[in-house]
Amino acid sequence: MRIGGGVRAKSAGLLLLAAALLAQVAQAVKREDFKTCDQAAFCQRHRQFAEGVGTGASPYAVVDSSVQLRNHTLTALVQHRDEGVPLQLEVSFLASGIVRVRMQEESPLVPRYDDTQHH
Repeated sequence: MRIGGGVRAKSAGLLLLAAALLAQVAQAVKREDFKTCDQAAFCQRHRQFAEGVGTGASPYAVVDSSVQLRNHTLTALVQHRDEGVPLQLEVSFLASGIVRVRMQEESPLVPRYDDTQHH
């Protein structure tokens, strides 16, 4: 039984050391390198809608006539029942088995940088 106790103590010590190292890495993140919602126009315009999630029916609906499936990619327009800003939904089924879901404004004021088409 003594051997098992020593192994547990050693494992606990290693776990504590790993946790301490991870805490140091987490504190090393420079927050100023990442956008906040206040700095992202898309987030500012749509954050208010996220606050109502879980309270009942969604205010968003897919525009039935806009649904298309082409080359393993499903696209559709998503419309808010009160707002006039349509969102473009894109669900891509990649050969690796990964599913990529993207949603952005159909006609954004400032287009996003998109390098995914090159991969």
